[in-house]
Amino acid sequence: MNKIMDHPWLLRVTALLLAILLFFTVKPEQDDKKTISGTKEETIEMPLTVDYDSDNFVMTGAPEKVVVKISGPVGIVLPVKNSKDFKVFLDLKDQTIGTHTVKVKVSGLSDKVDYTLEPSKVTINIEERISKQVKVEPQITQKQLTEGHYVIASSAEPQTVTVKGAANIIQKIAYVKAIVPGSNISKAFESDVAVKAFDAQWNALDVEFAPKNVHVKVDVDEYNRQVPIKVKQTGKPADGIKVISATPQKDKITLYGPKAIVDAIKELTIPVDVSDIKKSQVVSAPVVLPNGVSYAADSKVDVNVVTNLDNEDLPTETSDSTSKTIKNVPINVLNYDPDAYNIQFERPNPGVVNLTVTGDADELKKLTVSDFSVSVDATDVSEGSQKYTLHIETPTGIKVKPSVTEATVNFTKKENE
Repeated sequence: MNKIMDHPWLLRVTALLLAILLFFTVKPEQDDKKTISGTKEETIEMPLTVDYDSDNFVMTGAPEKVVVKISGPVGIVLPVKNSKDFKVFLDLKDQTIGTHTVKVKVSGLSDKVDYTLEPSKVTINIEERISKQVKVEPQITQKQLTEGHYVIASSAEPQTVTVKGAANIIQKIAYVKAIVPGSNISKAFESDVAVKAFDAQWNALDVEFAPKNVHVKVDVDEYNRQVPIKVKQTGKPADGIKVISATPQKDKITLYGPKAIVDAIKELTIPVDVSDIKKSQVVSAPVVLPNGVSYAADSKVDVNVVTNLDNEDLPTETSDSTSKTIKNVPINVLNYDPDAYNIQFERPNPGVVNLTVTGDADELKKLTVSDFSVSVDATDVSEGSQKYTLHIETPTGIKVKPSVTEATVNFTKKENE
């Protein structure tokens, strides 16, 4: 055994094997130590914070993010990359109104880490922030409506909002709209809608609103048009009775339906059966809708039927008494503050009424629109649509029947200047 161990080649081979084993044992430890204590480079995208007086000024030109390249010990770089526990910012607290090129700064980063920024400087513009009261209008297009429908009325609540932004941007505002979303709209609805501002070319402007949303109400109905009423007598009156005239108490009726069909109707014929007429009277005649018309504003029309028999309640064609129609008599709205409210007639629209007047033939010939006063009393006015009964003042000895007995008026508060 001792002879074997003393053999020189055996000792050499044993020493070689031990050296190889030692090499492979030590190398991984060296590699691990190198990884832990070596350097590393990482690229991080960080949000750019801007420190300035945002209550009184508006800043533009700064990018939202900055690319930060960091290098240093692996044991520091990797935690920084994962946590992003540092700040990239612009310090504008001491900057004045105008354009400035400002250095991007970093805080909260270990001094053992080197870094570069892209961009390292930015050009920004500081402007005075101003606020202004502006009126908001709902915006809805015909393309958003179901075919044959249209917008009767729309409103926003509140009607005015506060807009804030850079002075030069505020000055460009031409339109402030609450743009109503949706399509195939066929009936009235209401919704909260965001407020947006546009310049004269309808480019959106970067401003702030308070409140950001307004409550919009939109009244939608089918297409309609007023057409003249024509009376057609049907049947035969009793013996000894002669129908002198059959005159509708209103000249026109509103028809609803597809535009092409309604526009093609020149007049609406109302059949009046005079078979049972015994004396002059008012006949309530049903409205017969033409094909394709959805509905009419009135289901019946009152017709003054005058016979050869006297009736004190109706005009008669005698030598002493007759009737005529005074058209387009304006309806006056009384006892409201015109400096506080705008008014718009919803029905009748426009705000005029036709008057069928009865009296002495000679006196009737002299009568004009100026001889009559039609009004509504808006003493208890409030914002929105209000319905009133017409009050009519006529010359002495003249009887009158209006084409409508009520008026609907919409009141909107005027914007404070």
